[in-house]
Amino acid sequence: MTNTFNLLAERLKPLAELDPATADLLASLPVSGSAQEPDPMQEATFTASWLGELAAEPAPDVVIMLGWRGGLSLQSVLNGLPKTTRVLVLEYDLAQAVAAYRQAPIEPAIAEGRLVLAIGSDPEFVQARIYQMLDMHNPPTIRLFDSGLSAPEASRFYVAMLKDAMESVHLNVFNLNTLIGRGPLWQYNTLKNLPYLITHPGINALIGKFAGKPALIVGAGPSLNKALPYLKEVAKHYVILCAATALRPLRAAGITPDLVVAVDASKKTAPQFEAPCEDVYLACSSIVYPPALPKFKGIFSGHLNANPIERWLSERGSPKGLWIAAGTVTTTAVDLAIQMGCNPIVSLGFDLSFAEDGTTHATGTMYHGVRLNPAQLVRVPGNYQPEVVTTEQFKIYITLLEKYVESRSGIRFINATFGGARIKGMELQTPESLAQWGAEPFDAQALIRTAHTDYNRTEVGSIRHELATIIDELERLVTDAQQGARICNRILMMLKSPQADDEAMACELLKTLEEIDQRFLDTKESSMLLDMSLWPISYQSAAPRTNDEKRYTDAMLVNRRTRELYEQMAGAAKWTRLLLMDVKDELDRRLGGDLTARVTDPSAIEPNAVRPLAEAL
Repeated sequence: MTNTFNLLAERLKPLAELDPATADLLASLPVSGSAQEPDPMQEATFTASWLGELAAEPAPDVVIMLGWRGGLSLQSVLNGLPKTTRVLVLEYDLAQAVAAYRQAPIEPAIAEGRLVLAIGSDPEFVQARIYQMLDMHNPPTIRLFDSGLSAPEASRFYVAMLKDAMESVHLNVFNLNTLIGRGPLWQYNTLKNLPYLITHPGINALIGKFAGKPALIVGAGPSLNKALPYLKEVAKHYVILCAATALRPLRAAGITPDLVVAVDASKKTAPQFEAPCEDVYLACSSIVYPPALPKFKGIFSGHLNANPIERWLSERGSPKGLWIAAGTVTTTAVDLAIQMGCNPIVSLGFDLSFAEDGTTHATGTMYHGVRLNPAQLVRVPGNYQPEVVTTEQFKIYITLLEKYVESRSGIRFINATFGGARIKGMELQTPESLAQWGAEPFDAQALIRTAHTDYNRTEVGSIRHELATIIDELERLVTDAQQGARICNRILMMLKSPQADDEAMACELLKTLEEIDQRFLDTKESSMLLDMSLWPISYQSAAPRTNDEKRYTDAMLVNRRTRELYEQMAGAAKWTRLLLMDVKDELDRRLGGDLTARVTDPSAIEPNAVRPLAEAL
């Protein structure tokens, strides 16, 4: 044991120079516990098969390995992918990580920046490594490498970490077509928001509308408290965009922002909108929490690359415009202001850090009174202090924002604050000097209102007509999917108790399944509106065998998973159809046949409440 420890210590010396945190973790090998040694042939076969499937697709930007089952797999993945693809390894079990580390040299790949290790069970450390792989300005395509050999506890940890990162950094940064769980919510929100998305303009309608005008981006950091009086004095000299989190303190101070920016799908954001909104426009993603939309004077929506419903809608009307999702919504607002032509970009309350006592947000926000334990936070350089406290997540956001600012040559960025973390590339000033960069007074609301009312809805009629066709297609899809599930079940019964005359019947059943599948492929529009809700079952269908599935033959496993897929398709098509029926009825009722009119009365298109998801299912 002593000799093994010494050998490991020697190996870790070069790693410690490249990645000291990982070297320290690997050096803390638990006294008890043993690693699983993967079968070399099985490992090589699975890895070769995975790389073969990937060869038919464009190379991903990032590969995430769920479990480090062996050094050979990692080496094969690194060798089989282009140098431009980076690999992130998640390994929950330290003993497993040490065992894999001994098998192959990884230091060259780490030195080249191609490999990042996220080992152990500390959520903050693992999430920080996940964020390290992200470039918010050029959202990466990501594929998972899941050998299916991880223990259940480890698998739950990996999924939780990735789902949390997806929610924090938002949709188009994590373009994971296999992952997992948020798809049904995003589909539900998009469909429920569809009456607004169809009848209101996108953020493209705002492009260039404020050329040369200064923008004031308001976040909800603790420093906003002292900045509000200065903001009120200069409000007419800027176009003001605020994160939804900052809306409540702004309204409480008597300040009306020109645009509120929101991108989050979670119902947890509801308290952000408990403020007067009827005289304000909302710039939002299509997945934003649906009850927020009717509160506003009107909306400008933007799309996220991974949402197929938005692609469907853009093909039938004017493209709405692309959101940059950047972890913190204030950075999304910065990008929108730049698209609007604003320069300079001045920020308030953009702290990306907390008060010394752990207070996270400004007074009056939905997080009023929330404090984190400073002892559990990390320290980063501050604007007016040597260091300020923040989280590992915000630390990553600071780095991403600095990269973004660096990429925007010709734009002047000013951080007007009394506190917060230092952000390279942003000039540091105090809110007392806001008047220095303001323009002559101008009516930003009038320009935004004109951009909204000028939106032409001539395509609404054709979209409404196509929705009727899709509703009929989804009804047939429900029937087909239910029949497909029954057929798979019959085949399973045959496999369990084979009979002499089963072959002919099985051939007929398989032929029927082929016909059903072809009808699915022929209904492309319906598939685009249904796709996100099937992400979880699609991942499950393609995943390696679980321990519980090892007792099945290949044929039985394929039919079991196919039956589950058909069952999920039937359920998803059913609740999607119910939502679309509400959308069509809403368009019929609110638009009253006048499909060429411009949007002059936003209150006339407030959508009805649709059936809850649970009820639809």
